[in-house]
Amino acid sequence: MCLACAGSTKLAAAAFGGSPTTCVVGSSDGTCAAIDAAKPKWLASAGGGSCVACIRPKDEFNIDGFARPSGCQEDQKGQVGRVCSKVTPNTCVPVGTTDATCAAVDAALPVVKSELGRGGGLEFFCVVCVSNDDGTSKGCTSTEYCTGEVKCAAKGVDDTTCAAINAAKPKWSTVSKKCVAAATNDATCPTIDAAKLKFRQAACLACLVSGDCTGNAGSDVCSTKTANTCVVVGSTDATCAAINAATPKFVGSACVAASLVTCGDGTALTANKCEIVSPTDVELAKMCGEGTTYDKEKKKCATDPTSRCTPGLTNTTTDKSAAADESAGSSRFVSHTATLTATVIIVLFYKL
Repeated sequence: MCLACAGSTKLAAAAFGGSPTTCVVGSSDGTCAAIDAAKPKWLASAGGGSCVACIRPKDEFNIDGFARPSGCQEDQKGQVGRVCSKVTPNTCVPVGTTDATCAAVDAALPVVKSELGRGGGLEFFCVVCVSNDDGTSKGCTSTEYCTGEVKCAAKGVDDTTCAAINAAKPKWSTVSKKCVAAATNDATCPTIDAAKLKFRQAACLACLVSGDCTGNAGSDVCSTKTANTCVVVGSTDATCAAINAATPKFVGSACVAASLVTCGDGTALTANKCEIVSPTDVELAKMCGEGTTYDKEKKKCATDPTSRCTPGLTNTTTDKSAAADESAGSSRFVSHTATLTATVIIVLFYKL
């Protein structure tokens, strides 16, 4: 005889030929299992509840490390276990054996990790991340790495972060872009920093003395202004200042201290001392008196004959007049020269 249940009751799924078919109300795991074997768990809620496939226990594992039952059954072949999904609540999904199945079980553990089990077969675990043989990490971002605790952490970007990650590899290599072991000699320094090739005072440095520098065909020098840094040899005030703050001036062919000497008129600072500066021909010519001209070869003022020629004068008269004028011009030159000598104060200062 065919029967039908009314109201909130449901027809129990009893097998034909077994117990009489009865109408039951889902209110517990037992009643839910009697109604539908695929939804054997009672999920209570405010104002009622429902039968579901599974309920993930709050304490998922017992004291022995085994998963507590959630209501999921093995598949029809009985080969692959099923677990209650966190991604799709109250739904049974295959146990994680691949990245895809792990991601379907728990979004926080999307990567599968396999290990050789006690019986010789592979065992699978859903984890946050795994480290690959090439140094990359699956499950972490490009700026993270998978730690030994199987969690993602920020990658090393400098000595501080590298030391925090692994005390055995406390140095950040600008060459390999990885955390590496500290240098111990000249051979290991280039693997850490291509600009600091010398192992000096228990650290990789560009230089300790100028002999350590190899740039510009070996002419570079070791700076004291920027410690342990190779810079170009001094050839200007700027390059001298970059080498040593105490000798910032380039004079002659060397870097020297900034001079406190002020040279007087007619002198100039040369090789850190004041020396006479000879007047030019143009300057000397300006000193010649009226009616005279500057003789570049004799380096003196001489009478200008063309300025003393007047009509009606004889050669003798002209010669006498010119001689007198030349004498007068010479006297004026001597006077100007004496005045020039008196006004040019020669002060020689030598660096103490």
